[in-house]
Amino acid sequence: MDGELIREKIAQRLYKLLVVNPSAIAIQQKDGRYATCYIQYDEYLLAEMLRRRGSAGCYQQNPGGLIKWICLDFDCKKKTNPPLDEL
Repeated sequence: MDGELIREKIAQRLYKLLVVNPSAIAIQQKDGRYATCYIQYDEYLLAEMLRRRGSAGCYQQNPGGLIKWICLDFDCKKKTNPPLDEL
């Protein structure tokens, strides 16, 4: 399977399973901290983060107080040609 198609499928699945509030996302800053951005986003933004090996936080709504947000960190230790099938 093509790497781009794999990224799109992963992004679609992550969006469907984990994104509860598509109007707010936490974007990792250069210093490692996260800042909330109030934008409308979808699985295409997550696919782009996979391409760029970025990080984002997906805010959860009414999770019973257990989870505020889930961090999606797409860094790969092997930066050049990461094993997408394994990931």
